[in-house]
Amino acid sequence: MVLAFRETGPADGHPVVLLHALGGSGADWEEFTETLVAQGLRVIAADLPGHGASYRAARYTVGGIADDVVELIDSLSLDAFDLVGHSLAGRVAPVVAARLGDRVRHLVIEDAMGPPDEPVHVEISAPPDEELDFDWHAVEQLFPLLRMPDPEWWSALEKITARTLVLDGGPTTTMDRALVLKVGEAIPGAKVITIDAGHHIHETKPDEFTEAVMPFLS
Repeated sequence: MVLAFRETGPADGHPVVLLHALGGSGADWEEFTETLVAQGLRVIAADLPGHGASYRAARYTVGGIADDVVELIDSLSLDAFDLVGHSLAGRVAPVVAARLGDRVRHLVIEDAMGPPDEPVHVEISAPPDEELDFDWHAVEQLFPLLRMPDPEWWSALEKITARTLVLDGGPTTTMDRALVLKVGEAIPGAKVITIDAGHHIHETKPDEFTEAVMPFLS
């Protein structure tokens, strides 16, 4: 199924695909989208499976989400584009970049840690009482998966040909910083920038996020 998405900017602008974190939606990129559009870029902000207006699934995996993102990109006939992924999408976006090769011109990974070497136990709380705009089953399934070893994910990073920027949220992030920085080390030629903003860099310090990302994309 093709994912729901928001498309903004000139139809002939260079495409930038934005992918959000677990529990978010394409709307999370509204402020950064305005910056991109002001530079004449075409922005596609997708809702990942189980989020926003996209379909709800019985099973959620990183590989399955990557399949859906590739399907969306192919349905839009994007032959060359830039790709930005935050958190969960920072695990998905490298898989997409490895599969699509030179079609991905620039790749930005915002505060996303790679899989650990050993399983990390996580506690999943009960779903909140209030109505959610995402499928709680996605949290229940994906959160533990993101903390399981995945050697194939690491090996896929070697296939990435896109110029890559990895953003580290600094000491206040909720991520394992060693696994965030390891992603930058594993992708050929990747650049790593630390912005002390915590996990949600583009929301907490949007100006610093823009100052790091825009020159890289251009």
